[in-house]
Amino acid sequence: MSGNFDTDSLADLAVGRLKGKKEKLKEALQGHFRDHHGFMIQASLDLIASLEKIIADLDRQINEKLKDYHRERELLASIPGVKEQGSSSILAEIGADMNVFPSEGHLSAWAGMRPGNNESAGGHKILIMAYQILKTGIPYKELGHDYLSRRKEDKIVKGHIRRLKDLGYQVELKKAAALSLVKKE
Repeated sequence: MSGNFDTDSLADLAVGRLKGKKEKLKEALQGHFRDHHGFMIQASLDLIASLEKIIADLDRQINEKLKDYHRERELLASIPGVKEQGSSSILAEIGADMNVFPSEGHLSAWAGMRPGNNESAGGHKILIMAYQILKTGIPYKELGHDYLSRRKEDKIVKGHIRRLKDLGYQVELKKAAALSLVKKE
């Protein structure tokens, strides 16, 4: 590994707020840099370059395999937070044909996800969105924060009734009137 180890020259490379701290930089740069230090740094740089090449090769191969799936990639990229590369990753993992999964629940189970699984910042919801988008061919459209809950309202209600009955309550349901928010002055 070759380079300039002169502390004055190195401190002169400082930018931004470090420019005002050149003396402290010079002091921090004092030390003993031996051949084995250079060897270890070069080995680390070589490893990083090698991994970056492998990643670039994998990206190229994925893009080559997915070149015929431009429409599906575009549809998935309509999901907030899923960009072109993310849509490629989703397609590489689950495929484009959602007919292999009888429902979004089957896809979620296959992927090892479950409702409320927040290990990857809403990974379950993104998977459900991806399923619906690929199944229908319709891009993402914001349906409201409570869409999934409303969609399964009867299932949720039955579950709560069953839980209350298990606790010894007698349950009689009556649909409440729609609430309206009135601003008081």
